Amino acid sequence: MNIVVKRLDPTRAPGAAWEGDVQDAMQEIDARFAPPAGCFLVAADWGTTPADPVAVAGTAGYRRVSAEACEAARIVVKKAFQGQGLGKLLLRALTDQARGAGYTKMRAEVPAEIPELAAFYKRSGFTEVGAFRIATLEELEGRVFLERAL
Repeated sequence: MNIVVKRLDPTRAPGAAWEGDVQDAMQEIDARFAPPAGCFLVAADWGTTPADPVAVAGTAGYRRVSAEACEAARIVVKKAFQGQGLGKLLLRALTDQARGAGYTKMRAEVPAEIPELAAFYKRSGFTEVGAFRIATLEELEGRVFLERAL
């Protein structure tokens, strides 16, 4: 299988290759991930048809937070592809896209009950910061906020 990361229009409906966590992530994507302010990437075996993947391995996206910052979201790697560096590849491609779009910071918000996700971001150069969105204390409880310079 030849996995290639491509930018995808986040407003199109997922095809037959989308399943499980990746399909769930794709269904939560909206126009905030569309260019020029956002980006949605798909790691997949694209087969011979460039429009629809044969097998989706993972996704990653960012959306605009401010003129300087974007927020990484929907970084999902199917279980069969985990442990092969695909998450790191997706995040690297995502930061490259964000840098090219003129952002100088990338942020991420993760649930505290998934410490391996926060650790993944930290290994990729993110550091913990204070909450970067306005919400009630109850809404912010159990969340880890991270940021890195691009």
